[in-house]
Amino acid sequence: LLENGELVAIIGGCTSSGPGDGCTTTAAGAGNHGPSTDFERTVEIFDYSVPPGSASFSVASSGLVVPRAFHQTTAIQSAANDLLVVTGGNNSIGTICDVEVFRVESGALRRVDEANLAGFPEGRCPTRHAAVAIDGERLAAIGGQTQAPTCEPLGTGTADGFILSITIGFEQAPSLQLYQGL
Repeated sequence: LLENGELVAIIGGCTSSGPGDGCTTTAAGAGNHGPSTDFERTVEIFDYSVPPGSASFSVASSGLVVPRAFHQTTAIQSAANDLLVVTGGNNSIGTICDVEVFRVESGALRRVDEANLAGFPEGRCPTRHAAVAIDGERLAAIGGQTQAPTCEPLGTGTADGFILSITIGFEQAPSLQLYQGL
């Protein structure tokens, strides 16, 4: 939810032409037809501040640079503008380390140049992780899986937790470790 709770954004994912394509809640395109390249770049916005019956979806003018599924999109509400920060996920190549940022301006999303933001450290790029805003400048990305060789997140989950600053990106060492029991 963005801009006074009146906008909802749907970002990325995968598409399927049938059950054999492997675009499910547990896999993104590793179905009967081989790895899919049908990963979405689109960013859709639903504005429900308009009168009932006239609300609709619109496609943002700038979509994802890297199509992905099983990522997290976190709203950071700063004093200047609301930001949407897209972290992690996977596609047909594997897990994704980079960060993509969008700024909310008058009901529309505009891409922010994130060239100076550090992504996740190589080998620690999560898919199916959790991400939560800490304050108006930072978010925490926690857990997930760090392998997705055939579009399907695999392996045991990671206990890593990373902090992202919207000015510098992710710290390159885990900022916290999740408790994994005895």
